[in-house]
Amino acid sequence: PPTVGAAGTFLTDAAGNGTLSWAAASSSPTVHISTVFETAARFSDTATNGGTATYNSTGVIIRTNTNSGAALSNMMNFRIGFLFNGSPTYSIGLLANSLVAASGDGSSFFGITDVNGLTVDGTGHTYTVRHVGFKILKTGGVVSVYATQANGTTETASSALTTIVDNDTLDLIFKINSTTSVDYYYRKNGGALSSATNLTTNMPTSIVTTDRMLQNSVSNNSTAFEYSFLCVGQSYDR
Repeated sequence: PPTVGAAGTFLTDAAGNGTLSWAAASSSPTVHISTVFETAARFSDTATNGGTATYNSTGVIIRTNTNSGAALSNMMNFRIGFLFNGSPTYSIGLLANSLVAASGDGSSFFGITDVNGLTVDGTGHTYTVRHVGFKILKTGGVVSVYATQANGTTETASSALTTIVDNDTLDLIFKINSTTSVDYYYRKNGGALSSATNLTTNMPTSIVTTDRMLQNSVSNNSTAFEYSFLCVGQSYDR
């Protein structure tokens, strides 16, 4: 069973409830953060110029609305100790709601950040903030998925992993390999899981505080079109 662990080896919610600790030298347990988006109470949403988050029994829809310069950042605070302990795995399920129906460029992010999160303000995302995750960018009418990580100064991003259109479904998964690299995977429309895309540079190893954020965010990059996803399942396993 779990035991009281060293500092930085615990998990709890933002209110300090449900603390789980284990000795740093013990085997790594599996911990599931809730995959249910039915209540806004466990999230902190920041809207810019008409962005919205809509919660229901299916998930949460994050959208920019159709105002120019609109954005929405959907954040969940959790405390996991040091990010790289136990080589954790993250996953999220997405439905592309409205991406290509109108002209304009947009950006999004799904993954783990430091306590402040990636900046997203209606003009786009700041991808140099410390993070591990995926970005989905719309440029010139094409919507592409990328793996991305940054150390607070410089981003490393993959080449485009796949392209998507409205009503496509995506499973986005990454596994952190201690402090050395991250393996990124995707599955589109229920197909086969991709092979791993491994990124080794600009790992955010300088994250030492215990607070992390699960961030789901969209921005229509100063152009007037709706950019939105339905987020249905999100988990962190260690």
